[in-house]
Amino acid sequence: MKHYLFYIPFFAGGGAERVAVMLANQFSKNGNDVSFVVNRADGPSKSLLTQNVSLYELNPSTHFSSIFLFSSLLKKVNPDYIHCRLGLCPIIGVLATLPIDMCGKVVIAYDNPYVPNSRIGGRITYYCASLLSRLSRCTVCVSSDILTELRDRFKASSKKLRVIYNPVDLEEINRKSQEPLPESLSEYREEKPFILAVGRLVEQKDYPTLIRAFHRIHREFPHDLVILGQGPLENDIRAFVKKMPLENRVIFPGFLQNPFPVFRAASLFVLSSAFEGFGNVIIEALATGTSVVSTNCPGGPKEILANGKYGKLTPVGDDKALAGAIRFTLKNPLPADILQERAGDFSLDKIASQYESICEDIG
Repeated sequence: MKHYLFYIPFFAGGGAERVAVMLANQFSKNGNDVSFVVNRADGPSKSLLTQNVSLYELNPSTHFSSIFLFSSLLKKVNPDYIHCRLGLCPIIGVLATLPIDMCGKVVIAYDNPYVPNSRIGGRITYYCASLLSRLSRCTVCVSSDILTELRDRFKASSKKLRVIYNPVDLEEINRKSQEPLPESLSEYREEKPFILAVGRLVEQKDYPTLIRAFHRIHREFPHDLVILGQGPLENDIRAFVKKMPLENRVIFPGFLQNPFPVFRAASLFVLSSAFEGFGNVIIEALATGTSVVSTNCPGGPKEILANGKYGKLTPVGDDKALAGAIRFTLKNPLPADILQERAGDFSLDKIASQYESICEDIG
């Protein structure tokens, strides 16, 4: 039995936070001792953490103080491996372990490509990748594009870089997808068809391209477009929908704690992103047997879809090509069992085993 410790800023509702929680839960399920550390213990992903995982809150007054708080905690719990991801956590993790000789226990994960206008913590962690990768045990990249960027642009140590895809909890998805559609989508319980998009309402997701693509085909099909998520651009996106005008065909149910019944009921899932670290939502769609169309953006989508084998890929920002792929896939959906079999390649137990292997193999 090993003691694994996970460190993230807080329990936000993003894919990377859910991945950290899923891995912690799986390692605990496998009989390991698991601790979870956050700067502050709030956010929607907190409810997903099982009671078998010990939770610690640093509550630092500054980023600088978090280094000392984390170092003190590490000396007390003495984990075998320390997994750090998101924001400044990889930097804090390495700095906290330097004076107590634990750098060789640190596993860093990069969940997104470098984005110039992203939060400063993520950008600094990229610029420190060369040093961090050499001081830590291993650097995990959730897609090959991220590995290439870290190696070629930021000069990370190639011998310590590994690609490990994000996992999905197939059992949870299957169980939760059997629940009824939420009240906000009650009109679709009578088999009214719809196309689904899921993600924060931010520039990265490029919803204007999706909406323009939907405008091109909305008279050919009875489907509505359902966009799940919240974000700072919600008012702008709603205004764009009204301008098209498509306000009677595009639905915004907001954030759902359980989106999987909606995935299962959708005729098609579409990802229109300009970039993705990995693209967990694509696997979640595949796991429910729903066909997928995605932009061929930097990051994981093309790897998940095996360069188009499991779903059409289109150029970023090309609404005409995206409309064509949507049109084709609505008429020619892939069999659900083939899609679900592909989702099985990213099962939680398989991915957790890969994390366990790199901890043992790389030093």
